[in-house]
Amino acid sequence: MDIDLSYVKANENVPMTSRDRQSFSQLINFMNEESNKVDGTRIAQLLTQARADEIETAKEAFSNIDRSASSGTGHRRIPGLTFTEETDLKSLEKYYDFLRDKYSRLQDNAATKYTMKEKRTEMLQFFEQKLSDLDKDREQRLALREQDNDDDVEGETLYYKEAGMLLDHIEIFMNLIVKGNYKEPSYVAACSPKGVLRNMETLLTFKVLKQSFNEDISPWLCHCKVLTETAREAPFIPNKLISLECAKAACSKNHIKFLYKWIAEERLTCFDEMAQLAERLNAVDLAEFIYHKANGHYEVASYLLQADKLI
Repeated sequence: MDIDLSYVKANENVPMTSRDRQSFSQLINFMNEESNKVDGTRIAQLLTQARADEIETAKEAFSNIDRSASSGTGHRRIPGLTFTEETDLKSLEKYYDFLRDKYSRLQDNAATKYTMKEKRTEMLQFFEQKLSDLDKDREQRLALREQDNDDDVEGETLYYKEAGMLLDHIEIFMNLIVKGNYKEPSYVAACSPKGVLRNMETLLTFKVLKQSFNEDISPWLCHCKVLTETAREAPFIPNKLISLECAKAACSKNHIKFLYKWIAEERLTCFDEMAQLAERLNAVDLAEFIYHKANGHYEVASYLLQADKLI
């Protein structure tokens, strides 16, 4: 029995009886006898073995610890920044401002320079639906007019509906212009109900737009081309002012072939000033043809005399 009670001392403050003193003396003698039975070398071996067992147990417990949960540092590096910059508040604020400006530019480019195919298709479907609704309302209005009963209220309702359709059409046109596009708004204006956008103001709107570097023709000429191509189908033949602007657009950009085509297909209103414009470009045949269309027989004769073509 390896029990060492040598450290136990009598407490002098507690009174002991003679019987207690005798028992205590016997206990001390017993402990001394047991201690002498054990060799000092054996005790040292046992202590060494105990320490070795403790070390092995600690190593085994340490090797069994799950480090998967704590393997990460909890810090995610920021691309493009050093560790010093990541821990500097001013550098982080500067990087945040850079990312915010970049995100803003991407949003602006997506809204003004690019149009997704799905969005374009959606806009065309919306436009066709609006035109279809307008046609249905017009048919209903005509059917109501043929009736003998009082249809003032219904007529007024259809009038406001038609006005709403026109406003929606104009809003679609303006939104496309703001986004920097001009091909789609050209067709929107040319096919506007009652020709509400086939006017000089719309043409001047396209005239001030700048031509993109990757486009063959200017927005001004593009809109004139759309106006003339849809003139007979609309049907809204351009008046003299718009016809003259279309002729100027074709002549100023060296696309006089368009003017030949428009005049031959009777998609413009011919008059003397347009013929004079063709004269200045030395387009003799075109000027003569325009004079004939405008019934300017005197001007034809005068022009041929000047050109030494009259026999």
